[in-house]
Amino acid sequence: MFKVTDLCISYENQADVLHHLSLDFSNHKAVGILGANGSGKSTLFAAIVGLLRPTQGEIIYEDRPLDYKKSALYQYRQEVGIVFQEPDHQIFYSIVEDDVAFALKNLGIAPAQIQIRMDEVFSLLKIEHLKKKPVQYLSYGQKKKVAIASVLMLKTKWLLLDEPTSGLDPAGKQQMIEIISQLLQQGTKIILSSHDMDLMYEICDYLYVIDKGTIIKEGKSDQVFLDEEVLKTAGLEQPWLVKVHQQLGFPLVKNQQEFMRTKMKAR
Repeated sequence: MFKVTDLCISYENQADVLHHLSLDFSNHKAVGILGANGSGKSTLFAAIVGLLRPTQGEIIYEDRPLDYKKSALYQYRQEVGIVFQEPDHQIFYSIVEDDVAFALKNLGIAPAQIQIRMDEVFSLLKIEHLKKKPVQYLSYGQKKKVAIASVLMLKTKWLLLDEPTSGLDPAGKQQMIEIISQLLQQGTKIILSSHDMDLMYEICDYLYVIDKGTIIKEGKSDQVFLDEEVLKTAGLEQPWLVKVHQQLGFPLVKNQQEFMRTKMKAR
């Protein structure tokens, strides 16, 4: 079981930023958190990984409320990892392989095992050529992959991705979609936050829509994205595939590849 119950968050005794949020991640592979800037998505993510302590409510993981003792959080974050929107917030060493290996070295894992796991992660992300490279010479997209690599080294059961495609060019976005898809196929469960509605539609099987710190809709991906009025209320747009379905009558498909196959069959 992994869920958030009646969560409220406030800063320095001010009014709540998040208002009585309840979300259940337990039965889904890829859960999306939708919302405009300032809606509370990043605050929710910080609460889920224990960086913020709620003023009310709980994070429940494996049937137990989250324990905020340092040792308990350390253990929890080996199973629930986060990749922040800005990779520089997560990269601390000057050489890529040193940064990626840090967490396992800190856990006392044998160097040979670290190397095996590093080879697996670098291969998955296709960044083998960056191992010895100084971080200062990496592009923004490369830094994002390094930040993801450092978390994947822990083989977390859950991975939180905050705006994984922001700042990436179209090729970088497609690579990120492929990486996320591969992680899901390997059994990693993902909680995803993004302004990229096409990404969210393609990847997520369940969605929560947040507006001003309150959940205004939840449900399966297609159900949520077909509700144009709710999305407008939250300051969001429908994915292009959903627009094509509703406005032009094309079958509702999940990604561009399915759309092209359907289009070819219709000729």
